[in-house]
Amino acid sequence: MKIVFAGTPEIAASALEQISRVHEVVLAITRPDAPVGRKRVLTASPVAIKADELGISVLKVNKIDSDFITTLSQTGAQKAVVIAFGVMVPEDALKVMEWWNIHFSLLPKWRGASPLQASMMNGSESGVSIFRLDQGMDTGPIIASLPIEFSPGETAGQALERFTEVASSLISDLLQDPPPAQTQSGQSSHARKLTRADARIQWDKTADEIDRLVRAMNPEPIAWTKFGDQDLQIIQVQIHASEDVVDRAPGSVFRNFDGQILVQCGSGTALGLVEVKPAGKSRMPSADWFNGQNKEVHFG
Repeated sequence: MKIVFAGTPEIAASALEQISRVHEVVLAITRPDAPVGRKRVLTASPVAIKADELGISVLKVNKIDSDFITTLSQTGAQKAVVIAFGVMVPEDALKVMEWWNIHFSLLPKWRGASPLQASMMNGSESGVSIFRLDQGMDTGPIIASLPIEFSPGETAGQALERFTEVASSLISDLLQDPPPAQTQSGQSSHARKLTRADARIQWDKTADEIDRLVRAMNPEPIAWTKFGDQDLQIIQVQIHASEDVVDRAPGSVFRNFDGQILVQCGSGTALGLVEVKPAGKSRMPSADWFNGQNKEVHFG
């Protein structure tokens, strides 16, 4: 099948490569080149780079206008596939062909910018949905849904890569033999774009809740806590059995009898602290960081 592909980041580039093995991608649409890194070097999106490698024509846009729609109608494509595009698709473009979107949760539970992270943070059922775009926010009829569980210790970034591979294979098969779409039904919640404020750890929450937060905030915006007047990024933690945890205030950091660095959490639970990043320094094992402290350690 001839399709148009729309996407921007690395996960979209991965999906483009996988889908192009099965279908003829006649056009890749992505965001314009953007400044990257400290030197702000103007850089093409991962989708643009991948499309060039695959010999696929690229169109870079920040807005879908009448010229775009004319180009779209001349491609001869039967459908458009969207993943993390970052541009609203107007009704006029939806009239040219069906637009199928890869969404990283089981709709309608989580709609919005960060559905996979919301599923992870809240411990709700996770998976992918393929749905047809309409003018609402993730409200279009569902082509297919597939539950996928998070692996133990898996970060949001790792899960996105794995879910993308599964979803790309799923949508490739669906394009060849499309099932009837089903209207969404059930309770929905909004998964808004995550901010740094969302990533601050509240140590009075249980170890399980904090573990899910830390994993959901990785690779961005990265969970963090206050340590004195400094910010400390919490890169990796692990759930710890609470048998040797005594009654400490939440946020207290200590070493147990086995030499592990733990943080007291709420409800008598504790987390193992595995990797941290102090302000202005590189990531380091938590034991190395803790050994460098010459006073009682408590997170705020």
